[in-house]
Amino acid sequence: MSTVILHLEDSDLDAELIAQRLSKAVAPADLVRARGRSEFLALITADRAFDVILSDYQLPDVDGLEALELSRTHRPDVPFIFVSGAIGEELAVDLLKRGATDYVLKHRLERLAPAIGRALAEARERTERQRAERAVRAANERLALAQSAGRSGVFDWLIPEGRVVWSPELEDLYGIPRGSFEQTYEAWERRVVPEDAAAVGALVRRCIDERAEIAEYEFRVVLPDGRRKWIAAKAQFLFGPLGVPMRMVGINIDIHERKEIEQRLRRSEEGLRLAHEAGTLGAWDLDPTTGHLTCSDVCKANFGLAPHAAPSYAALLAAIHPDDRTAVRARIERALATREDYDARYRVVGPDGALRWVHVRGRAVNGHDGTPPRMTGVSQDVSDQVRDEEAIRRQNEHLRLLADAAEALLAADGSPERMMRDLFARVAERLGLTHYFNYEPSEDGSELVLLSCAGVPAAEVAGIRRLTLGQAVCGTVALTRRPHVATAVQTSADPRVQLVKAYGIRAYACSPLLAGDRLLGTLSFATSTRDAFSDEDLNVLRTICHYVAMAKERHRLAAEAHDRAERLKAEDRRKDEFLALLAHELRNPLAPLRHGLEVIRLTGGAGAPAERARDMMGRQLAHMVRLIDDLLDVSRISQNKLHLQRTRLALADVMQSAVETARPLIDAAGHALTVALPRDPVFLDGDLTRLAQVFSNLLTNSAKYTPRGGRIALDAVVRPGALVVTVRDTGIGIPASYLPRIFDMFSQADRLVERATGGLGIGLALVKGLVEMHGGKVEARSDGPGTGSAFTVWLPLSGPEAPAGAVPAADGAVPAVRGPKRRVLVVDDNRDAAEALGLMLELLGNEVHSAHDGLEAVEAAERVRPELIFMDVGMPRLNGLDAAARIRERSWGRAPTIIALTGWGQDSDRDRSRAAGCNGHLVKPVTLADIERLIGEVSFQP
Repeated sequence: MSTVILHLEDSDLDAELIAQRLSKAVAPADLVRARGRSEFLALITADRAFDVILSDYQLPDVDGLEALELSRTHRPDVPFIFVSGAIGEELAVDLLKRGATDYVLKHRLERLAPAIGRALAEARERTERQRAERAVRAANERLALAQSAGRSGVFDWLIPEGRVVWSPELEDLYGIPRGSFEQTYEAWERRVVPEDAAAVGALVRRCIDERAEIAEYEFRVVLPDGRRKWIAAKAQFLFGPLGVPMRMVGINIDIHERKEIEQRLRRSEEGLRLAHEAGTLGAWDLDPTTGHLTCSDVCKANFGLAPHAAPSYAALLAAIHPDDRTAVRARIERALATREDYDARYRVVGPDGALRWVHVRGRAVNGHDGTPPRMTGVSQDVSDQVRDEEAIRRQNEHLRLLADAAEALLAADGSPERMMRDLFARVAERLGLTHYFNYEPSEDGSELVLLSCAGVPAAEVAGIRRLTLGQAVCGTVALTRRPHVATAVQTSADPRVQLVKAYGIRAYACSPLLAGDRLLGTLSFATSTRDAFSDEDLNVLRTICHYVAMAKERHRLAAEAHDRAERLKAEDRRKDEFLALLAHELRNPLAPLRHGLEVIRLTGGAGAPAERARDMMGRQLAHMVRLIDDLLDVSRISQNKLHLQRTRLALADVMQSAVETARPLIDAAGHALTVALPRDPVFLDGDLTRLAQVFSNLLTNSAKYTPRGGRIALDAVVRPGALVVTVRDTGIGIPASYLPRIFDMFSQADRLVERATGGLGIGLALVKGLVEMHGGKVEARSDGPGTGSAFTVWLPLSGPEAPAGAVPAADGAVPAVRGPKRRVLVVDDNRDAAEALGLMLELLGNEVHSAHDGLEAVEAAERVRPELIFMDVGMPRLNGLDAAARIRERSWGRAPTIIALTGWGQDSDRDRSRAAGCNGHLVKPVTLADIERLIGEVSFQP
């Protein structure tokens, strides 16, 4: 998928150069250009996606700040990078504070592709973090809405996208294969009875119009085989800041069984009415004085008696279940005494022992002429109705139980063990549970580790702490990822249940905890009170396991989001600390440089004080250059742009160069250095300069962090296939907590020591990068503060043969050539820099003119027609390369020699200078020898 880039740039030349650069570095890339404000505004307000926005800072009809504000208004999530000829440090900081992602100078275009890559990576990271946060919220919402058991599933309607996400369980509920739902509202509507779909649609529209948050409704779905199923739904609406509906999150529950029971109850009640009207109820008549009872055949059947039986009142009472008999007799006597209607429902036991429920209604009737009252009434067998009512009661109880379980899981914000114990406390008594076992996979996934349990003596927990996959019931469930139920455990010969027999368990149910295809663990519930769980109990237990898996996944997502946020904070903190340290380290040499200038001014540049000042200034300048070089090296390594000049070289040469570099610092600190190398010659395949840099950095590091008069030792030994070099010291040591990140860039173990010794904390990061580029590795060891430290480097060996021949080192120095007087134009927006270079050129006998921005440069060149132009690149109004290009367009502009003068020295910088028409490219600070050589080479043709 191509990267779509919106580029705001008025210069055709710059736009073409940037397009060429991106075509090589960002593949594939789709570059859309805007030349001014109107085109830019039209593009960012159009219905087109952009991955990143690039913008010049100075354009004819819009400045960079306004372009940034327009982008933040209309495309707040799109990274915004300034690509400009000149942006000062203060302005750059201000732009970054206002929301710019990065800035790249046009003479440093090799930074553009990495800057775009970082911006896109940060945008992806931000999107992933937001997605993780949304996933956590969605998990909370789905779990909070999960108020029912067994046959249920969740959905999430992303309203602006028009996309509906179903859980796999919901697809099961609708009878379609998992993963086959088309993810649209219309796809749901097609599967619902039309009149029900219309009613639900009307309800949804009303909720959206009224900004209602909760909706509850019932409807019928049509299964693939044509059968209809009743579904109950509960959903929550989520609205945006302006009241725009964003999501509808909810749960569907299979209530078909409940609906059938309710329908049977209605039919039963209707049947009772019809039976009464049709005379099919059993009739009875009781004389309480004599105990004589007259019953119809239907009434006798209701009590389990044969048609020819002649029951008495005493026999009828005897048929009533013992637990109900006393209450029934009391109610009959009260009805006779108070003349109230008698209405009772109770159990009777027939001669065959069968238990049935009867509903009996009666009324006391006064006898004639003052005779005692009689009672007459009807009876009906309501066993089926009672069973249906009991089923509904159990379902409602299970629903309340699962609601409690969901509440416990939602409220859990501590450890997983506490979450499970709280959950078990809520459900154990109502389900008759006595034990539970919660296992999770080990780090390598080869076994299960017990997270928490209940019902097992503490002394015996260690014996079940770990299970291999396939061991016992839990290990089998983890291996197969299928639930397993064990019944009559105490008498079972199944080897999988023998482990839990000793705990008195009689019935056992274990389920896998899954998040998609990922195994989170297993959860088992057990009881010692009965030999089997009912089907209803198993459905509830499996649903609880499903809830636990959702809760664990929610906690995992929340932890990941928190860790990612903490990582980003730590990275930002380290960058801030590094920038502060960089500013400190770069300012340090500036003070002695300024003081040295004052000494030279006061002494007129003559005498010993002036000579000492010049020496000191040279050292401080070298220190600044070394800091910048280290930064560039680390940057090149991180971007995989550092190239090694590999040759077959001797270890002795590497160490000699490293020791020579570090010796002044070691001697200045009064340290004793010992070097022990193998007796026989050792050869490496590597870059002499870079390997010497590795060991000089390690020696310098030891010298800096060892108190004065310490000892430093460098030992090299040959191991099979590798050279092992260790640098030890008696220094301040390294805290154990710091060792894991000792080689991280911008890190220091002790800021106070670092401030005292100087440095940016990148030396060891550079060591690690260079060693790994040579196919080796490095590690640090220390027993703690005050015990010294040791850094060990492993490098692969080259063959034992001696070098084929000595190659003389390239000198690189060019003898100074003091040529004839030249007409020179010096262009630099830093007036002091321009004046300093001009003075040096005048001392060499040249005619010098100056300009301080690109437009002045073109005008001055037109006026003085110079032979040689030193052109600074980064300047306001018009950058140096654009100025060079304009000079070359003049009729006289082909003759001057133009030298780009800049702080940037990558190959890409030189390519850009050549493309603009420059004859050469010098990196600041420029040496006197370079200037004299260039003057001698100039060939001017008017």
